[in-house]
Order: sequence, then C-alpha cells, then structure tokens
Amino acid sequence: MKKVAGFQLLGPAALFTVLALSECAGRALQLWPASEWLWYLNLQWFKMFRHNEYFFKAALGGENRQLLWIALPILLGGLIGYAFRRTLLLAIASNLSFVFIAFSTFSLFRDEPYFLASLANQSFSEPRTDVVVPAALLMASLISFVISHIVYMANSLTENR
Repeated sequence: MKKVAGFQLLGPAALFTVLALSECAGRALQLWPASEWLWYLNLQWFKMFRHNEYFFKAALGGENRQLLWIALPILLGGLIGYAFRRTLLLAIASNLSFVFIAFSTFSLFRDEPYFLASLANQSFSEPRTDVVVPAALLMASLISFVISHIVYMANSLTENR
C-alpha cells in the first residue's frame, strides 16, 4: 500500500513544481526582459498561472500567493500524510490539488474562445503549447485524485471488517 500511496503525492508535487518553475521564469524575466525565450515561456507555457496571479494580486495583494498560500500547504499536507501514514490528510491534499488545477484550467479557458471557434477557422499546423501544461497537470492530479479515492475506500473497508 505504501507504493500506491506515493502516487497520491503526484498531484500536489506536480502543482508545486510547475508553480515554482512559473515563479522562476517570472523572476528570470525581470532580470532579463529582452529574452525572447523567457517571454515565450511566460506567455505560452505558464499562461494558466498568470490568470490566477492577477486574481490573487487583486484580492490579496503581493506576489507569490499561489506558491506560498496554495501549493506549499497542499504539498506539506501531502508529505505529512505520507510520512505519518494518514490517508485522510494525503487524500485531502490530493483532492485540493486537483480542485485548484481544475479551477485554474477552467479560468484559463473561460477567457479563450477555444470551444466557440468553428473547425474551419482553426489552424492545426501550429502546435498549441498553451494547452500542454494544463493538460499535464490535469492528468497528474487526476491520477492522484483517483488513487486517493481508491486507497481511502480500501482502507475504510478493511477497518470496518
């Protein structure tokens, strides 16, 4: 069961890692504003977190709110649950990471007319890099989410016997 419990950390760890990379890219862009590569990373790959950052700056003020107030507590909760074999804490961390990633993906696509455009107007020759990070995060957190439910139900069934 310990091997399967490690997969529950996949969602919180992926969320924290990608948010940390997004913050690093933003800081690097402040140091090298002429870098086209950093602009491309920030505008295309980490677009999802820019939308959230605008909301957190307006609501709470300051910087790094997503990383310090959301991703770090979720990851710490998951690590504590894993270390002390607390399946409920690990499941909560996994579920919260899935909810935050799903909310972030929804908020990104809410403003973009992806699903409203007709197929005749779509250009399939250029790759859609702004969808890669949300899709990868959704898959990692969905795996973590499903495994946490399976493990928690299996543990509750064995305790009731």
